Amino acid sequence: MFLHDSVLYLNLEDHQLELYANTLLNLEMFMDLIWRRS
Repeated sequence: MFLHDSVLYLNLEDHQLELYANTLLNLEMFMDLIWRRS
């Protein structure tokens, strides 16, 4: 499910990219919660 996030983490060189990746992961989990409730 989150395979693309793992690949992204492997290629991280910048802390800003890490924050961006974490934001995307949190957003994806949040959207999954909403999707299950509807």
